[in-house]
Amino acid sequence: MSQTQQPLSVYIEGQGEQTILMIHGWPDTYRVWDEQVAALSPHYRCLRVTLPNFDQQGARHAYRFGDVVAMINQVVDEFSPNKPVILLIHDWGCVFGYQFYRQYPQKVSHLISIDIGDALSKDYLKSLKAYQALMIVSYQLNLAAAWFLPEAIGTPLTKLVAKALQQPTPAEPVHRAMNYPYFQTWFKPISDPVKPFSIVPDCPMLYVYAKHKPVMFQSKQWLARVAAQQGNQVVAMEAGHWLMREQAPAFNSLVLNWLQSSQR
Repeated sequence: MSQTQQPLSVYIEGQGEQTILMIHGWPDTYRVWDEQVAALSPHYRCLRVTLPNFDQQGARHAYRFGDVVAMINQVVDEFSPNKPVILLIHDWGCVFGYQFYRQYPQKVSHLISIDIGDALSKDYLKSLKAYQALMIVSYQLNLAAAWFLPEAIGTPLTKLVAKALQQPTPAEPVHRAMNYPYFQTWFKPISDPVKPFSIVPDCPMLYVYAKHKPVMFQSKQWLARVAAQQGNQVVAMEAGHWLMREQAPAFNSLVLNWLQSSQR
């Protein structure tokens, strides 16, 4: 595995003709994709990034959403300048990945998205029950506050929320600096808004979501629109939010089969 120094930490494995860009979510690093790289690198060039601040305990900077998208674009331009990439995204990686696709659709050949769909769309917000909305607001505001609080308070609070959300045993330490997406969402909603992703991409899309969760992050209407487009696939898995770790063999097989069928 080779590592390069970029605004995002970048890790490259595999020698395939096509590049899969993997973007993780909260509170993970590039290591969350270890089992996917093991399965996909014999067939594809795997390009993993760690989002800024996520691998630097003690650092704290509130990166704007547009700044992170610009960093992703820089990585794509450097490592796949002549071919569009396959995007493999999870959690906040979906938010950044969707915004990247919205700005640079010609740079994405296939979109594989995990567990975050059209969250914040009108259809999604209408589907939420009161207790579900309260759960979302509660954990996200706690994480936003943890980013702002001193290290001695903010990091333990972040770890407590991660444990409550049943994050698998992390490969890297969990800390408050990872929380800037929540801080930006709740405390900078006008100057740096999160844009809902309610469209169906023009490129082929595989959307995989977890069934064992108290709150979903996609509407039934959006799922139906995604599934209706030729070449797309929507799959619900018997797992929690980190389904690519909980059901790694099944997920990896699904991804490989879908990519092979969509590229014929």
